[in-house]
Amino acid sequence: MARALLLMAGAGGAVYYGLTLGLYAAVPVLLCSVLFVAPRRNPRPVPEVMGDLDPRAIKRYRVEHPGVGILEAAEALSRTG
Repeated sequence: MARALLLMAGAGGAVYYGLTLGLYAAVPVLLCSVLFVAPRRNPRPVPEVMGDLDPRAIKRYRVEHPGVGILEAAEALSRTG
């Protein structure tokens, strides 16, 4: 009888320890997924200046005019058509 009680207490302790350890391990994983992984799935909105401009045209403009940023290139392309 005492042996069975010790066995059940040991099993209960192991389950409790396993659950506690699992929760301690799950919290940082969930925290990191919320902080670092989730924002990548929601890209930043594209500025209205970019509009329907072709990204390749913006890249080509930036290659031809070194030192020009993306928004400046988009504005220049939207003015010239």
